[in-house]
Amino acid sequence: TGLHTHQGVEYVSREGFEAILGWLALPEIVRIAAQPSAAQPLAALEANLVRLAQAAEAVGYRLDQLLLRLNPEPESQPAPPAPVKQSS
Repeated sequence: TGLHTHQGVEYVSREGFEAILGWLALPEIVRIAAQPSAAQPLAALEANLVRLAQAAEAVGYRLDQLLLRLNPEPESQPAPPAPVKQSS
């Protein structure tokens, strides 16, 4: 499978991760291929796939670290607006 645990830490396999990136990109590749000028969108998609693969490699394919890298902690994101109190 693409996920395994070693000493209590979950890892994704490099091959499995790269394969799922390819499958997830396939609908976008098909959409881009239908456009008259596909070079720029394909280059942008490739850059995103490379970024994801590099992020996984940078954290040693640790699932927890990869998720943190791709989805930063809520403290680093702006707080949602406070709810507005409605008067009765």
